[in-house]
Amino acid sequence: SQEKSPHLQKARECIEVVRLLFRLSKDLKLLDLKKFVEVSQMVESISKQLTAWEKYFR
Repeated sequence: SQEKSPHLQKARECIEVVRLLFRLSKDLKLLDLKKFVEVSQMVESISKQLTAWEKYFR
């Protein structure tokens, strides 16, 4: 459990960076709203899975 914690924390940090980069892409109009919503749902799904894993390994 302890050996997985740093990996989960790193994954959490990475998903937040991804979330920020996609938001920036939308703001700069590099990504249309439809695609942004689609990607945001995927990122949210990954984030929820990470949360579940974090709770499981505590």
